[in-house]
Amino acid sequence: MRRASTTVRGGRLAYWRLDRGADATVLMLHGMGGDHRGLAELAAAVPEANVVVPDLPGYGESEPLPGAHTLTAYADAIADLRANLDLGPVHLVGHSLGASISLVHAARHGAGLRSLTLLNPVTVATNFTAVLGKLYFRAAARLPVALTRFWLASKPAVYVSDAFVIATRDRARRRWILESDYRNYRLASVRGMIESFLSYYDTPFDQHAAAIGAPALLLTGDRDGIAPPKSVSELAGHIPGARYVELPGAGHLAPVELPAEVAAVVRDFLAGPTRTMVTAEGE
Repeated sequence: MRRASTTVRGGRLAYWRLDRGADATVLMLHGMGGDHRGLAELAAAVPEANVVVPDLPGYGESEPLPGAHTLTAYADAIADLRANLDLGPVHLVGHSLGASISLVHAARHGAGLRSLTLLNPVTVATNFTAVLGKLYFRAAARLPVALTRFWLASKPAVYVSDAFVIATRDRARRRWILESDYRNYRLASVRGMIESFLSYYDTPFDQHAAAIGAPALLLTGDRDGIAPPKSVSELAGHIPGARYVELPGAGHLAPVELPAEVAAVVRDFLAGPTRTMVTAEGE
């Protein structure tokens, strides 16, 4: 993919573009603590479309937002990116934090969306993992800046956090995820991470979902404790005609751990977005 950058909300935003000469463009948004590289395999596995994958503001090579890193602010920044690149109608695909941003973006700027794909969307703020995460990030917000980075981005902190989300038994892939996350967390804006995580608790996801007009696909794994099947299927129920897929054996990092399997579902959806809610087994 070819790297480029543009100015969004007063800061430089890096993005990677794969032009295949296709009529359709897929815009992909990565998750918290990640960057564009986490979606590279998924991007490569969608050969029927051009692909644009940015580093979200405050992550990778992109500068933080000047204001608060709320899901609404991110959603509006993505609207600016689409306008700057003159992308026209796009298929929007988001993972984890990127999925939550995509949902808010679709509710606020959905007129130009061909479809919306939410991979492991995080919306629940009441389960044990969410409560633990809230305490963890609130504690980080109270620490001096130097200690905050150690609290969030030290190797032990990253490895413990990953223990909650890594599901694959592939040792090489587990090692790659751990090493990538450690590198990414060290580069990420600690303010951006804290503000974006805490923004989950102030976002009316059900209201945003009800405002979606584009064909929508929601996917999660049956082993995902961050975006559990019950919460994702309930979210799908708020989106008119949404399709719901539960991927057996997958955890929260489904597009990173099982890119081929996720890509197959996404390709099928993009080939002709349906408005039928199903599971992976067609139940």
